[in-house]
Amino acid sequence: ATARLRTIEMANSECPASRKASEGSIGTSTGKGVLSRLFTKEDFGGYHLHKILGIFALLQYAARMGFVFSGWRLPDRDQAWLGPGYDTLICVWLLALLQLSSFIFHVPRNRILGSPMIWQEWRMHNLIFVMRHVFVFTVRWYQWRSGGFGSHGNSICILLAYGALFAQLYTVDLATHHLREDKHESLTATWPFWRGCPAWTESFIKFYYTIAQFQATTLMLDMSPWLFMNVLVIFPFQW
Repeated sequence: ATARLRTIEMANSECPASRKASEGSIGTSTGKGVLSRLFTKEDFGGYHLHKILGIFALLQYAARMGFVFSGWRLPDRDQAWLGPGYDTLICVWLLALLQLSSFIFHVPRNRILGSPMIWQEWRMHNLIFVMRHVFVFTVRWYQWRSGGFGSHGNSICILLAYGALFAQLYTVDLATHHLREDKHESLTATWPFWRGCPAWTESFIKFYYTIAQFQATTLMLDMSPWLFMNVLVIFPFQW
């Protein structure tokens, strides 16, 4: 019976009319399938809070990058129009809320090889990295708003930043220990690339990803008198 069913399926797949009808049905259902996957009741019961936060984040990144590159400045604001007001603090913490809201979705525990789908370990790592930058930003914002932490303001900021860095290193290892089942793989070593990707391209992307991690850490520890780099560095973790 199995062999007969397989023979019938092969015959139908070889029939031009059946193949055309099948392709049409797939093409018709694909559009609906994409929409049904994007707009689900899993996103906070159909209120789409995660999508709203995502759209806000994209608009904020685009606007702040535009302010930086345009050179327009406002009084008591940095290059990206971030300042000591509570509006700045709320805008940045909404980015953190976007990352937290992603945990409402059910994702695979393990990586699906050959698929770009996010999985639990990667999601947790992203949250940890985003929160370290949001925390350091908050410290720097408070320092700007309050006029510093007294005579040892910069020293306190540096100690808090290094504390956030060591906390990030510890929590990433903790997340990996609890969420990774294959202890012989790493997040970057087994990245799925597109079919036919040249070996040198794959090596370069992995190399630059490593360099970008060092750059992000350096920016987090930088005590320069502006806030925008602490915010814009979050974008690669959320895009």
